[in-house]
Amino acid sequence: MKKRLLIILLAFYSFGFAQNQTEKQLNQDITFAIYPNPVHQVFHIKTDEVIVKVKIFNILGKQVEQFDTQEKYDVSELKRGIYLLHLETASGIAVRKLVVK
Repeated sequence: MKKRLLIILLAFYSFGFAQNQTEKQLNQDITFAIYPNPVHQVFHIKTDEVIVKVKIFNILGKQVEQFDTQEKYDVSELKRGIYLLHLETASGIAVRKLVVK
């Protein structure tokens, strides 16, 4: 199941997100933690990277939220489901699964 989800996530990234990105490249070596995940209302991101922007996409590839660097990120207005968190840093872009409950 995890392998199938990863393939789907990467397919969405390469199809939708990469078309909008010309300057930054996908860099899965960026280490960061999203906590708590699953999230109910607010989550945090822990990383040593300099965060430029955080975007959240639904599974159809539509952007539903965008944040600048913050201490906490409020997603209380999002419906329950699986989303893609698109983290843009100074060294590139990383994508992770975000579950909203």
